[in-house]
Order: sequence, then structure tokens, then C-alpha cells
Amino acid sequence: VTELEAGLARMFRALDPDLGADFETLLDGWMDLEPRANKVPGLGYQSYFPVSRRPYIYWSAVGTDGDLLTMRHEAGHAFHSIATERAWPLLKHGVDRMEVAELASFGMELLTLPVLPRDRGGFYDASDAKRSEAMLLDRVFGLLVSICQIDAIQHWIYQQPAESLTIEGIDAAWNELQERFDTGVDWSGLGRARTKGWHVIHLFQFPFYYLEYGLAYLGALQLYERALRDPAEALAGYKRMLALGGTRPIDQTFAAAGIEFGFGRPLVARLAELVSARMAEEEG
Repeated sequence: VTELEAGLARMFRALDPDLGADFETLLDGWMDLEPRANKVPGLGYQSYFPVSRRPYIYWSAVGTDGDLLTMRHEAGHAFHSIATERAWPLLKHGVDRMEVAELASFGMELLTLPVLPRDRGGFYDASDAKRSEAMLLDRVFGLLVSICQIDAIQHWIYQQPAESLTIEGIDAAWNELQERFDTGVDWSGLGRARTKGWHVIHLFQFPFYYLEYGLAYLGALQLYERALRDPAEALAGYKRMLALGGTRPIDQTFAAAGIEFGFGRPLVARLAELVSARMAEEEG
């Protein structure tokens, strides 16, 4: 954990001295990263303590690339909390829309890709840094497909008369959606696991939150696109967006970062082409 914290501090300083300084304020007891008995595995989150005016990050680090990704994600939330607190006097000025909150975290996942190599402050040699980037880009588009399927099953469920809705009916509808969205995957021998893929906590406790993840990732990919052309301006736009907190409508908040709030076919196609090209470069 000590190595992870020190490496993250180096990475954020290399990316931006101000963000590096903000991260270092968390090193004095504002992160709980050690795995231990009875600590929920695989759960990461950022909370904000309004009296202390500090973010707090929870995670169980076990020495994987997933640790590094999660911590970049949660640090993005922490940077959002810090920037909002500095810019605005009231807690109500904070972010209450998930599309914006997750833009901060997903954006930081992608903006930190250039500092993953050891010679830039990170943890990896050049080959592993490329592999980590390719894995993240693959994960992003896999998640976008999953989000579409989750959204589709929600629409189907809410269109059914309550008295006719059954678990078996949802299972069957989900299997049909698998054929539409999850193409090219061999589920032989895993029929039950496939059928129960709609058992996602968001469907039960946070309706439509999954869709908001997708909208945020489309914004984060635009930040990534801008960073490939002009890293300094992409980072400046990201920081402008952070400082707005929840004080502007979503489209204006995205615009402050120099990106579009949207999910139209031309935008998605452009980003898909970008990701495909980048992954081909990394594999080459």
C-alpha cells in the first residue's frame, strides 16, 4: 500500500503539480487501502467529510493493475470534491448528477495513461504501460455494450404489465438481448450464468445509474481524444469542469471541459474508431 500511495503521488505530480498536491493531502489518514479480514473486497468509493473538508478513499489493494485503475478513478472523485469545495461556499454547490461525477473519475482514468510508464512517474515499463492502456480501452467499450443491454432490459421490464411480469419472462428477454448485444461470445455450458446476467445491483437499487456511467464514459473518451492532440488543454478543460461542481447544467459542465454531452451515432462512431485505432497501435 505504501508503494501504491507513493507511486500515485508521483504520477499525479507528473500529470499536474496542483493535482499532485491535492492527492498528497490524502496521505495523512484519508485513505483506507489495506486489505483485512471482514473488509468488503472489490468495493471502492470516495466520500467527502464536510466538517474536515477532506475527501476519503476506501479500497482494498492487492497489488494488481486493477488497484491502480481504481485509485485513479477514486482520486478523480476526490479532485472533484476538493475543486468544488475551493470554488463554492455551500455543500449544495457540490455534484449531485452521476453523469458529471463519473466524468471526473473516468476522465482521470484516461488522462493518467501517459504517466503510467516508470520513466514518467508511474509503475510500468513501456510494454506493460501499453498493455494497461489497451486493457482499459477494451474495458471501456465492453462496458458501453453492457450498459446498452442493461438499459434495454430496464425499458422492457417497465413496459410490461406488473401482473404479467415473471422472473422467467425477464430471463427470456435477457437472453434475446444477449443475442443482440453480446455477439461473438461462446456461452456453451454457462447457460444459467448467461441467463442471470441481469442480476446487477443497479437494476434493483439505482435505476438508470448504469446509463449514466455510459454517458460519463462518452465524455471521458472525448477528454482522452483531446489529450492525444493537446494534453495541456485537455487537462485544463478537465480542471475547469471540476471547479464548476454542480452549479451548471450537465451540457454546460461538459462544454467547460471542451467536450459534448451527447450519445448520438456520429459521436459514438468517432470514439469507437479512435479506440479501435489506439488498440491496434498498442497491439502492434
